[in-house]
Amino acid sequence: MSHSRRRPVVDAIQLRLSLCLIGALTVALSAAVAVQSRSRAVRVARARSAMGTLLEIDAFGADGASTEAAVAAAFRAVDEVERRLSNWRADSELSAANTNRRFPVSAATWRSLSAALSLARETDGAFDPTVGAITEPLGLTGHAPDPERARPEAVGWWKARLEPESRTLLFATPGVLIDSGGFGKGEALDRALAELRRRRVVAARLNFGGQVSLLGTATSSGRRADLDDVSVAEPRSGSSRELCRFSPGDRSVSTSGVSERPGHILDPRTGRAARFAGSVTVVADTGIRADALSTALFVLGPKQGVSFADRRGIAALFVVPCSSGWELRPSREFPRTRRVS
Repeated sequence: MSHSRRRPVVDAIQLRLSLCLIGALTVALSAAVAVQSRSRAVRVARARSAMGTLLEIDAFGADGASTEAAVAAAFRAVDEVERRLSNWRADSELSAANTNRRFPVSAATWRSLSAALSLARETDGAFDPTVGAITEPLGLTGHAPDPERARPEAVGWWKARLEPESRTLLFATPGVLIDSGGFGKGEALDRALAELRRRRVVAARLNFGGQVSLLGTATSSGRRADLDDVSVAEPRSGSSRELCRFSPGDRSVSTSGVSERPGHILDPRTGRAARFAGSVTVVADTGIRADALSTALFVLGPKQGVSFADRRGIAALFVVPCSSGWELRPSREFPRTRRVS
């Protein structure tokens, strides 16, 4: 009787061990296949201006023609996001919406705005797309500066509502303006990457003005630092010195800082420039999430920001000025970094 009672337990343990072994072998095999696929694939690297900055796409595919076509489609996807969400274009869908208290939007713009407002709610307004009521009059969205028009009382993500039945964007009070600066580039990266996946690109690295999204990264002997690693630079104007490198995997990496454009990141809750003098890098599963969260955490600063990131399971790395130069303060979820000498 004693033996018969123990047998099911032993069998269960053996089953779990077998499943773990199969899982480990599957992961190893997948990594090996990814490395082998990329080593045999045709590489296509293209770059051009988009949304006011440089977009670089480095892609690997089965052959030159199909990979070229995939990269071209990715650029078109970015152009489509710009036509929808640009504050700098008078003919964009968002510019039209900003001139109306009630405006029906396309399905794609609905999804973009829904994600942005959800992130504003998640960050308690540290990221808030309605900050346009301040950034536009200050000339930060391509319009002529007119500080007298600033409406800090119109800022508040809850004042922009999406009506599901009619797919309509509603502004609860006059003067509410959506600024896509904290999420538009991330959204464009997501759409470009989706196009590359749809066209069966094996691996890709997209660098959009410093925000990087990766696909098909290698994890073993086929890993290449120029494709699979991301660096964090010293947040000092004119400096390109790397402080550390890390491997984010197939995710998006966004860094927020003001070394090149002092004062351009505003705290939506106060209407004033965020006071942090370093930088913050965020790793997330999507570009729009990485983009918005790096802005929010920059606004919160390193003390509040690391605590917030740890509570929410966000992978973030703050670069904080100190007497000896720069201190790295990662959240618990941030990938292991390698110092660069």
